[in-house]
Amino acid sequence: MKKKLLSLLLCAALALGLCVPALAAESMDDELSRVTLAVKNTLSIDSGYTDFDGSLQDMGALRRWQLRWSDKTGDTVIVLAADDGKVLQYNAGEGAVWTVRNASGGYEPKLSHVTADSARAAAAAFLARVLTGSESGKLLASSGGTTGSDYSFRAQILLNGVPSAAEATLTVGAADGKVSYYYRSDSYAAHVNSLPSGVPAVSAAAAAEKLSGAVKFDLRYVLGSDGKAVLRYVPAQNASLYVDAQTGALTDLNEAWKNAARNEQAGSKATAAEADAASGGLSEAEQAAVSQLKGVLSKEKLDETVRAVSALGLGRYTLSAADYSADKKAGTVSCTLRYTRVLAYSELTGVDRNDYREGEYRQTRAVTVDAKTGKLLEGWGYRPWYMKAVSADRASLKAKADAFLASWQPERAKSTALADGEGADFSYVRQVNGYAYPDNGVTLSLDPSDGSVESFRCDWSADLVFDSADGLVSADAAKSAYFAAWKAALRYVDYPVSVDVSVPMWKTYAECCGSAAYRYVLGYTYDTDLGQILGVDARTGKLVLASDGASPAAYTDIAGSYAKTQIAALAAGGIRFGASNKFRPAAALTEKDMLVLLLNSCGYSFDADEVKDGDSLAQLYSAAWGQGFLPRGQQNPASAVSRIALLRAIVGASPYGRAAGLSGIFKVSFSDASTLAAKDVGCAAIAQGLGLVRGDAKQRLNPNRTATRQEAAVVLYNYMNR
Repeated sequence: MKKKLLSLLLCAALALGLCVPALAAESMDDELSRVTLAVKNTLSIDSGYTDFDGSLQDMGALRRWQLRWSDKTGDTVIVLAADDGKVLQYNAGEGAVWTVRNASGGYEPKLSHVTADSARAAAAAFLARVLTGSESGKLLASSGGTTGSDYSFRAQILLNGVPSAAEATLTVGAADGKVSYYYRSDSYAAHVNSLPSGVPAVSAAAAAEKLSGAVKFDLRYVLGSDGKAVLRYVPAQNASLYVDAQTGALTDLNEAWKNAARNEQAGSKATAAEADAASGGLSEAEQAAVSQLKGVLSKEKLDETVRAVSALGLGRYTLSAADYSADKKAGTVSCTLRYTRVLAYSELTGVDRNDYREGEYRQTRAVTVDAKTGKLLEGWGYRPWYMKAVSADRASLKAKADAFLASWQPERAKSTALADGEGADFSYVRQVNGYAYPDNGVTLSLDPSDGSVESFRCDWSADLVFDSADGLVSADAAKSAYFAAWKAALRYVDYPVSVDVSVPMWKTYAECCGSAAYRYVLGYTYDTDLGQILGVDARTGKLVLASDGASPAAYTDIAGSYAKTQIAALAAGGIRFGASNKFRPAAALTEKDMLVLLLNSCGYSFDADEVKDGDSLAQLYSAAWGQGFLPRGQQNPASAVSRIALLRAIVGASPYGRAAGLSGIFKVSFSDASTLAAKDVGCAAIAQGLGLVRGDAKQRLNPNRTATRQEAAVVLYNYMNR
């Protein structure tokens, strides 16, 4: 009778989702042994590591083990595993080791022989090993593979062949082709139900009709590729919709999150960087910096000016710091005033009375002003997690926000409209020709306890050119073009639900991960094969697609080049002159071209067509001087580069650079060696010895002839494969 009663109680407890201890609980050492063996078998971890430890993260509804293997050489493997041994995260040491170094150590890039296809195969094989049961993986976007850069893959996790909300990230070494990093987005996600059937009762067509009918479109200005603001139809980003595949109900996950009880602590905002202290003598440059500070007001005067703005409500705050910062390019000086106030115990929540010490708990504000005029530039503040939540009427807060906007930015206030929002946050969006430009505007946040402005910021592009609002396609035409590219796709949705924290296992979980868990729901969401769709061009009616980091186009003009193999191999490693599909093999090599190619072999991503003048050219030459390709100060971007100058740049930056400068110890066997300048004999000899150049049919180096782009590719390829 007792056994029957215990059985009934266990069944009832399980039905209620309660956590019931096992009748014969597994000891922690036995659990660690079992989990460790499972992980070792999954990942084929050998027993050669000299050190191992395992630590348990007991979160009630979830149990996670962190396992760590290491040896005396520093080789380390770290794994996060579930209590059944499933691998959730994996990190093997520091990843691939590359020999790209700066000029102080020598320029020594190595061309990766791990292709994108082999890296992808390695990622797929790893997924097949770590995914269990009904799980499978679908590799999506990838990136990397350039010199000095590993391959990175994103994968969707499928359950019973149906896409889920979980994704995985993997890194494959470009040097060894091995997976060095793996991460599942659901590593700490708890689900309250088992996986439902993947067979829908609602058709995809019916779901698509509901989804398309619910999506709203906005016609707004966006920044176009040419730097001009253009009008575009875009779907409103205020909903995350799906159609329940069994009931046909249309649901917004954003609303579900609002309805789920969450007890998350609010994180603090990052503070502004501290200004560096100036010191030293009075050189010309230093005198210029000193001159820039002429007329700067003291912190006391600036504090007085800021406190006079009653809307900021700084009466309760004490000035704690003043950080001055000079912008040499703009010729301006700003000052960030930092304020704090001590919180009373009555204002706190979640703090034990015995732990409270006056002065320990504070609220912070910061206001940045023009240091010469005291004009308000921006400000920020926040209510720390240990402050009690305060509610306030949004209408009354809006009146205060409107008044502050009108006084702080009177002209821009006339060109903005308040966007939808809630609580104490207000976003005023710039309006042009009757349409919104969301990238410009004013954002304000008010403290609900007293209605003071705690954060304020203005983003405004005064010189931006806006396209005309004439000749636009209709909203219906835009919507038709948009939805023609989409389809309703079946997937498992993670629906947020509030958990009962009176149940021990969920109370423990809530303290670690928040009081919301998930319920698996089979549903339809919109999907497309076109990548990221940004909207519909309001003038042409055509879809606007994001490049999404697409790889540069393959070269179309290298078939007749003797260097096509070397050019293609460099391009496969991300080493190009730019994104253009034209390599122009026989074109003369300019100094700018040479530097772009060499720097891109170091992991940079310069594009010769985009490096023109100003900042872009300064960045190119700064990197080139730092790497040692040119003497500091040399800058002739359009000048032609001779063959010996190309060798001088590579060998001079290499570990052999100093040796190349020695005289009387080198011998060059090229038939035209006598044409070499004495300073270049060592460089030519080393280049010949390393196999970078081999001479023409008559064994001539032709040092003073202008190099071509294809010759540069051959020399660099030979150096990277020596």
